[in-house]
Amino acid sequence: MVCFADDILVSAKTLNQTHEIKYIITKFLRIRGLSLSASKTKIVKIENGFDYLSCHYEYIDGVLFATPSEKAISEFTVELSEYITNFRGPQQSLIESLNRKFIGWASYHKYTGAPDAFLYIDTVGDAFLLNLCRSKHKKAPLEYLQQKSLH
Repeated sequence: MVCFADDILVSAKTLNQTHEIKYIITKFLRIRGLSLSASKTKIVKIENGFDYLSCHYEYIDGVLFATPSEKAISEFTVELSEYITNFRGPQQSLIESLNRKFIGWASYHKYTGAPDAFLYIDTVGDAFLLNLCRSKHKKAPLEYLQQKSLH
């Protein structure tokens, strides 16, 4: 069993055990005036994979793999897009705040198999910044802006 604040993940060997554990947890919570959320409570086969706390877990060839979930990647991409697009202020402040965002996201997902997700987020961030540069320097050729961004 793994608990994070009000999130809980329980694993069991059999479907019967899963239902018994769910019954025990339901009873435990009911006594305390609490209940399981019907929309969030799921019983899944680990081999089919599942998302939990922004990570996707999947059991492959006897090994449990964890990667950032598609939803987590998508939400962070939207957050970056909105933040960069709406940013008003000096370039240095933008860079510092983006670095904090990237470090925070990477720190949360550092124990997952995330190299593909990190590469994707990095590429998306570069594209959003290039679009910002293009909007600020409309007459500059794309190649010039790309070259300047490497320095």
